[in-house]
Amino acid sequence: MGRSFCKHFSLLMNILTLTVGFPKHLSGATISGEVKNAYTLIKLLERREHRVYVVSAPTIWQPSAKTISNPYLRNSSQGLGRGVVRYLTRAIFMTPDVYSFLRNNRIDVVHCHSPVQLMAVWLATVICREYRNISVFVTAHGTYLPEFNADVGSSKGLRTYLKKMNSRVQYSLDKFMYRKFSKVIVTSAFQIKEMKDIYELPEEKLCIINNPAAVYFDKAYRNGERAKFRKFKSSTEFTQLLFVGRFVKKKGLLNLIQAVGVLTRNKVNVHLTCVGGGMLDEHMMSEINEFINKKGLNQNIDFK
Repeated sequence: MGRSFCKHFSLLMNILTLTVGFPKHLSGATISGEVKNAYTLIKLLERREHRVYVVSAPTIWQPSAKTISNPYLRNSSQGLGRGVVRYLTRAIFMTPDVYSFLRNNRIDVVHCHSPVQLMAVWLATVICREYRNISVFVTAHGTYLPEFNADVGSSKGLRTYLKKMNSRVQYSLDKFMYRKFSKVIVTSAFQIKEMKDIYELPEEKLCIINNPAAVYFDKAYRNGERAKFRKFKSSTEFTQLLFVGRFVKKKGLLNLIQAVGVLTRNKVNVHLTCVGGGMLDEHMMSEINEFINKKGLNQNIDFK
């Protein structure tokens, strides 16, 4: 399955990519894997001499980007309102730029980084009839529903009710859209299980392609000191570890804390600081606290 999909990209191709927050570079802090992973994949494809055309919508963290002189990049406008309304209209507003690229270039395949972006492709191909049967792929960057449910938990009130309704509508929209793609790209075996369980997708529709890393095409990094092989030497001195991310199951926080337990059991003087934001899986945190207390790791781990 994965082999036949990758073979599709073995020839030089013109690829139209729909994404969000496409940055000029990754030298600064980048919020969201949907931004970082899309950018690095596009750069890798360009290194392989594919021609990539990009239509980028603004993320919720950034204002609309101004049009720039790059002929292969178009920045679309923000969506309307908030929640699922913004999610849908932001994708629809990409339609004129998608249509322009289809009309003026020979596009071989379309790659979306969000299921709702298929709306823009559908609308553009209403006019560009020659592209009605073009292959359209999507990368499933995350399955937010379990995290959202864990975060909301048993909270009540009008605000919580509206958030739940918004989440259910977006889930239904995504579930419908995923089924319409030629293939759904996932990044791991764990995510295959999520997509099958949550979105009820058949396994033959899923294809694993691991997320690319920026160092793959960064020559300065590859030739630098940080990339040279070095053996890790155990030290009796104090070693600090840092975790930054959401406190949810898929980030592997429990596994990391269990690893700290193994290190301390082997007399390694280590301290782990966990910095979290966004959604919080309270059930997982209860499990973590129980493990920390049971193993006597309160002096080795703290949370911010």
